[in-house]
Amino acid sequence: MARETHLYDSLLLNDVVGFFESAGVSHHCPFCEQEGWHMLTKPSGILSQNQESITEHADVKDGLIKLTCKNCGYIRFQDALIVFKWKKAQNNV
Repeated sequence: MARETHLYDSLLLNDVVGFFESAGVSHHCPFCEQEGWHMLTKPSGILSQNQESITEHADVKDGLIKLTCKNCGYIRFQDALIVFKWKKAQNNV
């Protein structure tokens, strides 16, 4: 059975990082102030290959990209639609 395609299939982990840098989002955890994040994946784990689609590993059908601090485990959510729109605008430039 073929895998269902999804709006966010074109998003890569690199896109999330690029969006954060473009938007001036701090790489530091607001809880412990350390730097470094993992993307929560399914069923659980981290996404480490920056060139892979985030939907291959992470469940973003709810529209949320879930990140966790490498140091303290603080969980951060990012709206996947905002990142998707940013990427689309970058590709049209």
